[in-house]
Amino acid sequence: MEQRITNKARELFFRYGLKSVTMDDIATNLGVSKKTIYQYYTDKDSIVEAVMLFEIQRGERECNQYSNQSENAVHEVFMTIDMMQEMLSTMNPALIFEMQKYHPNAFKMFNDHKHQFIYQTIKANLERGQREELYRQECKN
Repeated sequence: MEQRITNKARELFFRYGLKSVTMDDIATNLGVSKKTIYQYYTDKDSIVEAVMLFEIQRGERECNQYSNQSENAVHEVFMTIDMMQEMLSTMNPALIFEMQKYHPNAFKMFNDHKHQFIYQTIKANLERGQREELYRQECKN
């Protein structure tokens, strides 16, 4: 049930934004009571954080998968860009702003992820591209 709640909340948040989706909306769309949702999540913040954690983990899995499956560093970049385009096309443009303003813990998770994992992924891709002689050696990591 917890995963169903997270998935439905993600769908609603991405479509309508964080601020406009209520606990009632999530419950109604799942066909359950709010009480059922509160058995798994203490408040909306905890659902937003669960959705953010899910998205971060999914993104990391896909990036690692692309790194392993790609023919070379450039192919890896294109695969990652395709993933990002797909994600951004389904996301409400106000989502990040609303997360920063109304759900600071979830935004911190997002920001930390951006500064740690994404930086490391880009650095690893640059190093791989240099080893494969696709990127210039002058590119600083």
